[in-house]
Amino acid sequence: MVARLALTALVLLASAALGDDARVVVLTLPHALAAGEEASVRIDAGVLAKAAAISVHTGDGIYVGTIQPFGIRENQIAGGYTFHLPAGLFHEGRVSLRLSVTQYGAAQRPPSAQEVRGVRLVVGKMVK
Repeated sequence: MVARLALTALVLLASAALGDDARVVVLTLPHALAAGEEASVRIDAGVLAKAAAISVHTGDGIYVGTIQPFGIRENQIAGGYTFHLPAGLFHEGRVSLRLSVTQYGAAQRPPSAQEVRGVRLVVGKMVK
């Protein structure tokens, strides 16, 4: 319970410090990464406006990836995107991610619930 409250406070503080231009998501490893394991973030993107992109950075500003689908029809779901998270990005088993939407002619903003339907951490064996 105390850990959950501390995590909630961390998210609120990170949101306040970063302003209103991003959605902050904190992911926690279920266990320390073992030899041969890797972590990734799976982002399920929903419907995006034409030419919109979702940028993903760590709380420290390290670039993770961009979701920018091409060739999908209007009102079509963009789909799932997976980005590798090196072990060095985690601090005490947690990583904070900032998701923001950029679109030509508009200010950067946080994604809506329709644009980002889910964010989850995936831990598994390394694929070579």
